[in-house]
Amino acid sequence: MRILVSRVLGLVFGKLKIAAGFYTVVVLFESVYALPFPAVYLRFISLFRVLDFFPALAMLKLNCVVPYSFYSVLHLSCTITFCLMLVIVANSFLALLPSTATPVIFFILTMVYPSVSTIAFRTFNCRIVDGVSYLREDYSKDCDSDSHARAEQFASASIALVSVGLIVVYAALLWPHRAVLRTGATVVKSGERKRLAELSF
Repeated sequence: MRILVSRVLGLVFGKLKIAAGFYTVVVLFESVYALPFPAVYLRFISLFRVLDFFPALAMLKLNCVVPYSFYSVLHLSCTITFCLMLVIVANSFLALLPSTATPVIFFILTMVYPSVSTIAFRTFNCRIVDGVSYLREDYSKDCDSDSHARAEQFASASIALVSVGLIVVYAALLWPHRAVLRTGATVVKSGERKRLAELSF
């Protein structure tokens, strides 16, 4: 029974992970590409706006409770994601977490990766208005200010450590199991089967 429940959960979370990742990327199209999208498309993606961090916070009106800015969202989201990556890397060597915790962290990382990466890249997206360069995501931010220069430095580090780093971490964790992944072998050692189950949940 326990094996059956584990397989069902793995199937459900796997499909949910793919769907959520797809809609997260679709939601980001509007901000990444400055194109006049059809109204019906904009209404459709508005249903999934909660998957994009900064607009989701605006929708929830959290600024009335806890003041925040684009910079604070950038720092918080990238820092938390990087810390989760460190936990995964440390656990691969020290096995500190229970076997059920690792798939959950991988699921969270997969869900937030597109939004966190986009937030980092949005830091460089400025627009000139009346001769002044403003951040498109937050027009209260001057792109020529010292604070924005520091934000760009943090965003550059985040792109290297999170956007690129997470791909490197995934590749490093899956590399020892490449033979099984390539051949689809059915005979797998129990330890390797457990490790692959954690990585693919």
